[in-house]
Amino acid sequence: MSSSHNIRKIFSALAVSFSVSLIAIAVTPASAQEPVITQHILETSVDLNSENLVDTSDFSSAQILQAQKLINVMKKSENIYEYFGTLSDVEQRSIIAAIEQNPYLIEDELPRMRTQNELTDENEKKSPSEQYKLYMTILEMLSCINLVDVPSCALANQAANIAESEARIRYPDSTTNGKGDAFRHCTWSALMTIRIGEDGAEKIGNAHETVRRGEPEEREMDLINNALGRDVGGRFTINKDEDGALNTCASMANIGLLHTLI
Repeated sequence: MSSSHNIRKIFSALAVSFSVSLIAIAVTPASAQEPVITQHILETSVDLNSENLVDTSDFSSAQILQAQKLINVMKKSENIYEYFGTLSDVEQRSIIAAIEQNPYLIEDELPRMRTQNELTDENEKKSPSEQYKLYMTILEMLSCINLVDVPSCALANQAANIAESEARIRYPDSTTNGKGDAFRHCTWSALMTIRIGEDGAEKIGNAHETVRRGEPEEREMDLINNALGRDVGGRFTINKDEDGALNTCASMANIGLLHTLI
């Protein structure tokens, strides 16, 4: 059995439930120019604690210590999703066991990695350190694998990179809480829906907000735009029309159909 399909559950702390009722956007077919609003309600309720955790009770202290070397290599790899996917089931579970025992193993040399809402300097919030980015990348990868599988998480990561790049190009002055931010989440969720399905996109998008732990209003904004993005993606899934989904999210952002805080 491929190791990429063996890991299903990791952190019980990340197993939380979301229940959000959102006004959905119905989008006309790809040939149409403008999205139109309908009145149906999109119910989002995902139980992230629906499966058992990976059993790591069979690992000794020596094996967990050995796993720290794998973690160090993973932190230095160019693609942590690809690296993790190449490991055996035992190696993957040993990493999980080590991080369950000591989450700070993925925090580099910092004594304790601050969460995003603990950063007091506004510039630091906008430009977090490379150590923080690395920490969040690994933590998000593990929480993602917790919910789906390694290949799906890699596809979700690729979608996130596309969404971020497009947001910076289209909305260079509005990537935090504005149109660019809303567009990024809409596009990310739309692309994930096309690539891995709506269920996986919803789980990963919700887990992202749990891991990041931003301000409540920012989390609400992101969850709303994620749901709208999944609705957009669902309408382009049959033809795998990612450009159509991306352009629809842009149109929605431009005419004020995505949720923003500024």
